[in-house]
Amino acid sequence: METKVARTSEGMLCGAYVGKIRYFIDPVKDVCIYEKPNDSIDNIVVMTAIMDSIFEKEHVCLNDICNRISEIKNTGSILYAISPLTFADIFGLHHHELDDTIRKIVNVMNQDEKIQSLCVEFIHLLHDILWFKIDKTDILNILPEFDILESEVICSTQEKDIFFAALWSFIFSEDYVSCYEKASNLKDTNSDIVGLACTFAGLYYGVDSIPTDWSEQVFDINLKKADGTDLIFKLL
Repeated sequence: METKVARTSEGMLCGAYVGKIRYFIDPVKDVCIYEKPNDSIDNIVVMTAIMDSIFEKEHVCLNDICNRISEIKNTGSILYAISPLTFADIFGLHHHELDDTIRKIVNVMNQDEKIQSLCVEFIHLLHDILWFKIDKTDILNILPEFDILESEVICSTQEKDIFFAALWSFIFSEDYVSCYEKASNLKDTNSDIVGLACTFAGLYYGVDSIPTDWSEQVFDINLKKADGTDLIFKLL
């Protein structure tokens, strides 16, 4: 079980980083039209702060996480930022405490109760994919509204639209690369949608599904060890 979780966590976190950063450096994308890069990069900082706190403390230290992210005001997608909480129960957080912890962490960045509820739903979905092997067909059966045409997917900076577009891209993908391509080619998409879609894909398809040259390009050019990329491998 430990080996499986380690590989899964590596896949999800690498998938999240590679999807978002590759979208920024993709030469055929003009992302500045759709978003403020600084805001989107800030949610990588939040994500890294959560990872850093969990791995340093070897448990989920709520106050420590909140202190680390309290000064960050423009986070991009909160959903993307909190994705490492998928593995929180490995580090001593009991399942019944998870919802309250998610809400308290999200509250530092956004006090909207609907956003907090969406974040709880998101982490539970990732958790179910990890532990209960829920597959894409199961998700589509539970959430039939996702069975729509690509032209009907709405892309915006609203968390509910980010969640829907990212999950749609994942459900109708065949592997990590096709998930990235579906998300990155949606009309008016952005790096948060792509990064979140690749969070699902990395978790579901595994780290070996991410092209080696993509990972090397992202980590060699954009993310240095001091920025937290080494934390991805601390579960190995």
